[in-house]
Amino acid sequence: MALHPVIQNLGVLVKPASARCNLACTYCFYHERESDPYARVGSRRMSESVLERFLAEYLPLAGLQPTLGWQGGEPLLAGLKFFERMVELQEELRDRSQTISHAIQTNGTLIDDDWARFFHDHRMLVGLSIDGPPDLHDAYRLDSAGRGTHARLMEVAETLFRNGAEVNVLCTVNRATARKPEAVFRYLVAQGFQWLQFIPVVERLPNGQPAPFSVTPAQYGEFLKRIFDLWWNDGTPQVSVRLFDEIVSAAMGHPPMMCQLREACGGIYVVVEYNGDVYPCDFFVEERWRLGNLTETPLAELVNGEVLRRFAEVKPRATPACDSCPYLTFCQRGCPHYRAIGDRFLDRDYLCEGYRRFYAHALPKLAAKLGRK
Repeated sequence: MALHPVIQNLGVLVKPASARCNLACTYCFYHERESDPYARVGSRRMSESVLERFLAEYLPLAGLQPTLGWQGGEPLLAGLKFFERMVELQEELRDRSQTISHAIQTNGTLIDDDWARFFHDHRMLVGLSIDGPPDLHDAYRLDSAGRGTHARLMEVAETLFRNGAEVNVLCTVNRATARKPEAVFRYLVAQGFQWLQFIPVVERLPNGQPAPFSVTPAQYGEFLKRIFDLWWNDGTPQVSVRLFDEIVSAAMGHPPMMCQLREACGGIYVVVEYNGDVYPCDFFVEERWRLGNLTETPLAELVNGEVLRRFAEVKPRATPACDSCPYLTFCQRGCPHYRAIGDRFLDRDYLCEGYRRFYAHALPKLAAKLGRK
């Protein structure tokens, strides 16, 4: 069949253990999630047959540089042997012209030397979830017994560095970390982390109100402003902060890689669950957004289907006020996840005011450096 342009160079996020996790982080958007279609399934682990079918379906659609992201829950619950077999299968199935890259987002607590060597040997980028110094990290990132996990993460970081694995950090911006941006940034940099990503936490209570641990729009805007100034370093950044790197790239005319900075959702990547179910986004693993199952329907057909087209229409439906916003070129109406309350969408991103404050602060500095008006 002729391939629709939407699936050229398609990225994928694979959840080999679904939303299962060995931690019990307070703010986790999977935690006791009513809309989780797999909540009542006890053993959720991708079988070899589903893994092989996924690779056979995906690699021909992925261009010369396929990008596979592994996430959860906690993806390491699938086991090291699962990932070793994945590498064997990919080598059997890939076109010789393809160079495959992998990234895995993990809470890190299961990593030992065997895992670290595997990540190094197969050039798999490891994203560690670390919320800054101990007091901030352990405020919400707890194990099943309610204990903090920071000390274990620092041991894991040393193991990864010792084995030569490439590591970046995903840090959440929650009610606690938002109050101490300088402490968070300086701590992470002092630990030797050079690639940072900050993700806002906004979860809803049953009544639709933000949960107590959620960052407010004002807090998020102030956090980004202060992190930006630390990162900017008078125009000579020394570390990578993904959002800021993407904004600089966009200012120079390059298409952004982050989906939230693109005009529409859908077609950038898809999510593959442990059983082969496919979804357009990890924030929307819900029955109404299920594209189908790749063991029953070719992935090329799923990505060209009606559900994905419908999902792609959600983002442009934000309030018309966005059209006159001076920051639309960069913000692109934000992320639908931060507009969602149950089955309905707000007119604008919950964090909109925070982004406006941030862009008003940061863009003039970028423009001066880049010589643009």
